[in-house]
Amino acid sequence: MVAEIGRLAVKNWRNEPGPFPALPKFLLSRLEILHNLQSRETLARWQQLVSEGQWPTLVRELLELHYDPLYRRSQSHNYTGMPTLQNFSTDDLSANGIARLAEDIAQSQSRTAQIA
Repeated sequence: MVAEIGRLAVKNWRNEPGPFPALPKFLLSRLEILHNLQSRETLARWQQLVSEGQWPTLVRELLELHYDPLYRRSQSHNYTGMPTLQNFSTDDLSANGIARLAEDIAQSQSRTAQIA
């Protein structure tokens, strides 16, 4: 879910790219920590993306190539035997879109509580 929100944020990127442009040295140092988890080629590409200020591409790749696989591995390892949870998604990050998504989640939780 976090990765999906991140992908939507990249998709809806506007004139305000957040804190990343102000922190390239910090980001480069944080990428170095991933040397045991990612190939040299991948890290070099991400470092280049930071240097070029290609924030949407960097965030998308970090989510798709690093966060998502580790999250899936963790979930399958730590939560084996757990029931599959319902997924919720939206392509609308406007206030109304988020309100509709929250309402869908609340209604689902209400139905689940009534069943239990």
